Amino acid sequence: AYTDKEANADGVVIGTIRQYRETALSYDTNLVPLEYQLWIIMDLKFLDIHNNQYLWHEPAIEEKLRYFAETAPGGKTVEEAREELWARFANDIVRRTIEGFGSVTSASPRAVPKAPEPENPPPQYPSTAPY
Repeated sequence: AYTDKEANADGVVIGTIRQYRETALSYDTNLVPLEYQLWIIMDLKFLDIHNNQYLWHEPAIEEKLRYFAETAPGGKTVEEAREELWARFANDIVRRTIEGFGSVTSASPRAVPKAPEPENPPPQYPSTAPY
């Protein structure tokens, strides 16, 4: 079941944004951007709190979104574009957790670790690591 309280959770998603790019794709005659692309690559891990073991690791999960500037009809602000990408990431995380590896498209290797990764062991829980 879903919980928004970490103390009640069986697992926690730990993520690091590896790349964040907002790029203008097209301009008007005054060189004002008309269309953008937002591209985010994240390193995500799902930690089983009870066994202190990562259940899966996606080192390069990515989402891209092309959108028109907020001044265009149907355009978005960068905040709205980010919210859409966060919703896509959330959907991917749920799908990855429920359906298993290979269910999410990314540049990540498709494997479930058999044991905690030696070079990156799970944190002592509870952790003060940023999520």
